Amino acid sequence: MSPPPSVWSAAEDRGGGGSSEGGFSAGRAAEPPTYIPYEQVTPDLAGNENGLPNAYFTYPENPVQREGFPLEAASAPVVGLFQGMSVVNGRDKNPWWQQHEKATGATWDLQSTISAQWNDKQSVVLAGQDLPDLMMLTKTPQFPALLDKMFVNLSDFLAGDKIADYPGLASISTASWREATLNGSIYGIPNPRVPIGNIVSTRGDLLAERGIDASPTVNSGEDLMDLFKELSNSRENRFAMGALPSSWALSAAREMTGTPNMWREEGGRFTHMYETDEFVAALEVTVEMWKAGILHPESFTGSNIEWWTGGVTSVYIQNVAGWSQFATSNPDWNVGIIRLPKWDGGGPAPKLLGVAAYGAPVAIKKADDDRVVELLKMIDYIASPFGTREFLEVNFGVKDRDYTMEGTEPKPNTDVTKADQLPGVVYAGGQRSGSLYVPGKPEVVKEQHAVFSEMLADPSINPAGGLYSESEASKASAPNAKLQDLIGEIIQGRQQLTAWKPAIDSWVTDVGDAMRNEYAEAFAASK
Repeated sequence: MSPPPSVWSAAEDRGGGGSSEGGFSAGRAAEPPTYIPYEQVTPDLAGNENGLPNAYFTYPENPVQREGFPLEAASAPVVGLFQGMSVVNGRDKNPWWQQHEKATGATWDLQSTISAQWNDKQSVVLAGQDLPDLMMLTKTPQFPALLDKMFVNLSDFLAGDKIADYPGLASISTASWREATLNGSIYGIPNPRVPIGNIVSTRGDLLAERGIDASPTVNSGEDLMDLFKELSNSRENRFAMGALPSSWALSAAREMTGTPNMWREEGGRFTHMYETDEFVAALEVTVEMWKAGILHPESFTGSNIEWWTGGVTSVYIQNVAGWSQFATSNPDWNVGIIRLPKWDGGGPAPKLLGVAAYGAPVAIKKADDDRVVELLKMIDYIASPFGTREFLEVNFGVKDRDYTMEGTEPKPNTDVTKADQLPGVVYAGGQRSGSLYVPGKPEVVKEQHAVFSEMLADPSINPAGGLYSESEASKASAPNAKLQDLIGEIIQGRQQLTAWKPAIDSWVTDVGDAMRNEYAEAFAASK
């Protein structure tokens, strides 16, 4: 699988340090960082640059000590602003914080804000222009101009083989770096994730009661509906699924009907998924699910997680991390997966890929080149690969305080860890969520790696990924929300499907055409 040319086409290299001017406009793409697997630790099942994660059955008995750490004393303290809860134990009472400072050679001033309040905090900080050295960024209106003015274009430091100076960062997949790229320029450090998007999980224990495999083979949409009907009985308070149907059930239907992954690009023209026949078909499928009684009747208002954990529902659409989490916390559930088919049959549906990194990369404020390199070396410590001592330090804290070893596996001391854990630091390249590792469950890791390998072999990618639309950033929120409300009304039968066409015509006029044209312009300029 090759990344979209809109993001990865090689073009002129350009300045990225404190002296660079401009750099985040369309048409000035740089080479993506070269993917260089970390060879000091051998995975049990190898990943690749397209986002297939390395898989590990156990933590190495003798973790690798990375060369070059701890770092020499830094030229100045580091101020970092990240998403997260405030740390309970301050620096003087926090061995984890002290360990982090020793490893990076710098004093760290850690500031944090919970994710729900992040956009407001970001706006205030950017308006005041008193920037921290490291700062998570979510896209905001006039984002390219903001980056040009305040933050370092990292292309000169990390593009192509330049990233080899930072082995931790180099071991992050190309797919993850795409999420820290704007119009071909690297503007931040990604926190890698498995880019599979949503998966359809099962409570294998509940399926077994009906003689069904935990990961049943489903060959068509009709087969899936039959399975869900078998798992549902309203008189017994049993339903296949809960959760908000306009988000979760619809996402599964979109995959099966071949709906574009947000946008479709053909000959340079962009078409939004809302405008396609495939989306209308997916909406019809979701209406059918609702009418069939296979979705909990309170799915628009109730608590899906309570139904899932309580055994009311046996199918749960979630992210990849959830599969590993439930396999660990509830091993008796025997969590499985349903590989969604094409609705009319003919094989597995192309996977609607999610992003390969958390949606708020960590940017570096404008500084001279020596300072940027110094900060990148510290970030490379945070990005230490699985199997190293430094990975344990970054992600688990201080041995025999924040975690203990059970055999070769690290086990957090929960109460201590919550008090010591550094807020948000791992967002700067931390790799804990970018690997497949379920302690004591190698069979789960094997199944995950096999399924994800298949999904990544035939994916559906958003061609607008890594491009920027000012209209989407500044004007799309209200029109999109209006359509989401209509989708919910149609699924519940309060509006007819005929209401969709005029609503889309209005959406196209309000914002759709503007977004389409801006993405097409950025796409053409980057080729």
